[in-house]
Amino acid sequence: MIDDFTLEKIKNDLSLSLNQDEEKAFKELAYPIDVKTGEEAKVKAIFYILSGSLKVSINEGEKSLIICNLKDGDLAILKDDVVMMNTMLNITFTSSKDSKLVVIDKNLIKMLDRKEEFRSLLNTLLAKRLDIMIKALSDISFLPLRDRIHAYLLKNAENGIVKATHSEIAKDNATKREVVSRILKKMEKEGIIMQFKGFVKINPI
Repeated sequence: MIDDFTLEKIKNDLSLSLNQDEEKAFKELAYPIDVKTGEEAKVKAIFYILSGSLKVSINEGEKSLIICNLKDGDLAILKDDVVMMNTMLNITFTSSKDSKLVVIDKNLIKMLDRKEEFRSLLNTLLAKRLDIMIKALSDISFLPLRDRIHAYLLKNAENGIVKATHSEIAKDNATKREVVSRILKKMEKEGIIMQFKGFVKINPI
C-alpha cells in the first residue's frame, strides 16, 4: 500500500491520469520495497523508483556490462532473461545506493492496461530498453576498450569523482582487472585522470 503523496508523485512523473477508483486500486495494490546499496532488485515486475538509483547490467556467463543508470522518477520493467543475437542475456538491476521502489502489482497492471496512455508508456519503455541494449552490445563489438572505460568514467562521475575500484570497473565493462589497471595507468600518465584508493578523479579538460 502507498500513501497519497507517493501516488501523486508517480502520477506527475509518469504523466498518468487516474479516476477515483483507479487511484484507490493503485494505492491498495502498489507496494514499496527497500533495496540496500549493492543489493539486486529481485522482483519480476514493473516498478517505479521513488528514491535512490539502480545500475542496469546485461550479463552473459561471467561477463557483465552496465548499460544504463536509473534514478528517482524512472519506471522500469524487470523481466526474465531475453534473447538477442542468438545469445541469452540476463538483465539485473543493482542498487547504487539505498533505494526505495514502488512495485506495481500484476493485478494493477491488468487494470491499467485498459488505459491507452499506460500501454503507450510501457511500449515506449520497452523500445527504449531494447535500443539501449543494442547500443551496449554494439559498443562491446566496435568501440575500443579504452574509449568504453573513458565513457564509463564520465557517465558515472559525481563532481568529477568515480567511486569504484579497478575490479568494479572491470566487471562493469566485461573485462579483466589487469586490463583496466593498464588503461587507467596510461590515462593517468596522459593527465586525463588521477587515481586514488577506491576512486578515480577525472581532471578538468
